[in-house]
Amino acid sequence: MKFNYNDEIDEMVVKVTVHEFSRCTLAFNSFIHLSEKSYRDNQSTIASVLRYNSYALFIQHLYEYLVSCMKRDRNNTKEIPNDQIDILINTEVNKILRNM
Repeated sequence: MKFNYNDEIDEMVVKVTVHEFSRCTLAFNSFIHLSEKSYRDNQSTIASVLRYNSYALFIQHLYEYLVSCMKRDRNNTKEIPNDQIDILINTEVNKILRNM
């Protein structure tokens, strides 16, 4: 569905974008915190599972954040092709991890 900036649909897209960004940030910070802790704890199994889950949540919310950003850029809620999202998410994750 096409929309214009500042209309009702755009406001909903912005809310989703903000929500996903905040969840992404929380998951990433949890991943970083657990990575430091598990390193000190000699890679305990529980810490490894928690770290894996945090990373998975980070990727999930980053994906949804990027989808909502692309939809807003296009002013259209139409589905984004998976290959475009895959390229974008791989680029962003590599950039984030490289900058750590």
